[in-house]
Amino acid sequence: MFNQNRANPQRPPVDLCTQIKDWLKSLGIITRVLFVFNLIPYLLSNVLGLFLKMDFAMQPEFVWKYGQWYRLFTCSFMHNDGGHIFFNMLALLFLGRALERFYGSMAFVSLSFILVVFAGVIDLLLNTLLWNTVGDVSWLVEYDAFGLGYSAVLFGYMQVYFGGLLSSDTINLCGWKLKTRYITLIYLVFNKIMI
Repeated sequence: MFNQNRANPQRPPVDLCTQIKDWLKSLGIITRVLFVFNLIPYLLSNVLGLFLKMDFAMQPEFVWKYGQWYRLFTCSFMHNDGGHIFFNMLALLFLGRALERFYGSMAFVSLSFILVVFAGVIDLLLNTLLWNTVGDVSWLVEYDAFGLGYSAVLFGYMQVYFGGLLSSDTINLCGWKLKTRYITLIYLVFNKIMI
């Protein structure tokens, strides 16, 4: 008769701390570097009190008028608050680990760079459109900083992870038949408009 209280003789029990350490060790180098690239600006802003958002977040006016094109890249690494960076980094650790292990570090760093620039371009275009149609929307956005955070890049990771670009499956969304490859992209645009 099977005794449920008996420990598995082939595998000794492992405590939670050991499991977490092993999981963290399994993270690829690019995932770790991206984690640090996101964490450093947040810590500089919130621990040392440097106000980096105004200088590095996406603000279309500064890009178009003053040629601050670096904001296309840096806006992805700025975060509003602790919850914002916590959930973005949690998603980065899980998605980054899976994608880097599957595709390799070089492909993952290339994908990440493309997605960071793409997110910056989307931020610039959508926020320029918003600015030009509504006018001064600084009253809508804290610190007058429009686009910031790693969320758009994470949505790109989800698109790749779920095989959306190759999938021909469809889902029924409120009576509309949508191909699954468009779901993450729709969510990405929605997120950029709402945040």
